[in-house]
Amino acid sequence: MRGFGKRRGGKVLLLFVILVLLVWGMIGIDQKLTPIVESIAETRAHLAVTRIVNQAVAEQTGNGLSYQDLVTVEKDTEGKISLIQPDTIKINQLMTAITADIESGLSSLASEGVEIPAGLLSGLTLLADMGPAITVGIQPIGAVDVNLENEFIAVGVNQSKHSLSLATRVTVNVIV
Repeated sequence: MRGFGKRRGGKVLLLFVILVLLVWGMIGIDQKLTPIVESIAETRAHLAVTRIVNQAVAEQTGNGLSYQDLVTVEKDTEGKISLIQPDTIKINQLMTAITADIESGLSSLASEGVEIPAGLLSGLTLLADMGPAITVGIQPIGAVDVNLENEFIAVGVNQSKHSLSLATRVTVNVIV
């Protein structure tokens, strides 16, 4: 009976040692691979957000929107421009629509995540595009900020160029 207990205790000890070594190995691998995965996920997230912003702007401005739709230009009796009046209602509607489209795209990105080929984790260039895809979660943090930039630029003697631009800022945090 005593011999049976020693063998059982030895198996439990061996199992415990194997378990500790396995956990220790996994922690080491995780520490080595985490910076690689974070860097790749951050780059892929940046590309995805850029695509979402470009799509949102293209959808809202691609239907024939022109400068004259957003600005009223008044001329004096001689035909010279006397007033440039922005249509703030249309501009705000455009900014709101673009912001909503971006937020919608970001929420779908959060549910989809970004896929990274498992071969990238090896660190070998030869295997970089091989293996099954590993999905990394992306969590949008903060808010989408769309601002109007209104600028007059001198282009010659008694000549100015009026420029309207939408500056978009999106904050995204990558969760691995």
